[in-house]
Amino acid sequence: MLDVQAMDDETLDRLVSLAVGEGRKESLDALWTAIEQAEAVEDANKILADKATFRRNSAAGEAARIKERILFQMQARDLKHVQASAGKFARTANGGALPLRITGDYPNEFARVKREPDLEKVRSALKEGEILDFVEVLDRGEHLRLR
Repeated sequence: MLDVQAMDDETLDRLVSLAVGEGRKESLDALWTAIEQAEAVEDANKILADKATFRRNSAAGEAARIKERILFQMQARDLKHVQASAGKFARTANGGALPLRITGDYPNEFARVKREPDLEKVRSALKEGEILDFVEVLDRGEHLRLR
């Protein structure tokens, strides 16, 4: 079993250079297996992270739901505080920016305009042979696919 994680970059580069340059099937197979194992670990870690995020969000959602119900009951009874053995529930006004809802048409002076390039138009113009001085075409790059 090839322990790629224990190798420094220089050692890995030598191994890959020999395997690819000389077509060493054993080394290529070992690299293939190492990639598959690393991707499997990555997938497993993603699943675990997703589950942890779900649990964290579920717990946060449950706490918010309980607090919402307590606040509703306190508002219905016009109570500012309710004492529990562990502490005090207190209705508190929200802070932060003044909450607003825009209910009609508003003048341009109250509008934000975000200017951004239309990349589809730029690509289309380049495809048609236009020269655009404000665009730099980048290299797409490559990736390795195991088939």
